[in-house]
Amino acid sequence: MNDVESLVYERFRDYQEQFVNGSGRLNTIHVSDVIQECLRKSYYSAKYPKEFDNRLKGILYIGQAIHNLSEIGDMHELTMCYDFANNKAMDMDDVKKATKEEQRYILTGTCDDVIFDKKYGAIIVDKKTWSSKGWVKKEPSIEHVRQLNAYRFLLMKTRGIDAKYGCVLYLDKYTEMENPLPMMVELDEIDKTEHIIREKISILNNGMPEPTPCWLCNKKIVYCKYKEECDANKT
Repeated sequence: MNDVESLVYERFRDYQEQFVNGSGRLNTIHVSDVIQECLRKSYYSAKYPKEFDNRLKGILYIGQAIHNLSEIGDMHELTMCYDFANNKAMDMDDVKKATKEEQRYILTGTCDDVIFDKKYGAIIVDKKTWSSKGWVKKEPSIEHVRQLNAYRFLLMKTRGIDAKYGCVLYLDKYTEMENPLPMMVELDEIDKTEHIIREKISILNNGMPEPTPCWLCNKKIVYCKYKEECDANKT
């Protein structure tokens, strides 16, 4: 690259970095920590955070840009915080003032949209970009269903709004989002979700969890950036 090209490239990378990372990650438990298959990966992500590579930055950048530009709900980009140690909702200012130890018992999450409908009531919507490459998606991913359930819990506990239904809106980059694919989910009871999340928070705060072998451990294409550390700590 010549000097002008290098300047433009660096400016874009700097903007992308700020856009993806924002103000930095809090020490709280994030919804993403309790929905993924392997809790050891969540543990490593919090304890030993790593820089995103350029490919992942690009994926996150596109996803975040779409979230910001597609406000389809009556509530949009709703951040919610709940303290499991004291069983109470919190606002973000109080979360930031909490000690790192206190934050480890606070669940935080931001849902894309909440739509209010006369027939179905509150509906939680989460948008996901993906690339089908000709493959037809028949049902929502289990992690995405767990995410909607966690948002139902947070929405009830922090806003007093009970959403019995959720919808994952899949936006296919392979077809340039020609056909958005909405998939409705009838959500689990709040008590059930609370029990699951509380148990996972306890595990994450009680030392390194056992690994859960899954597709992230694929040997040909390594999707987990902690695979090397995980393999070194196998018992």
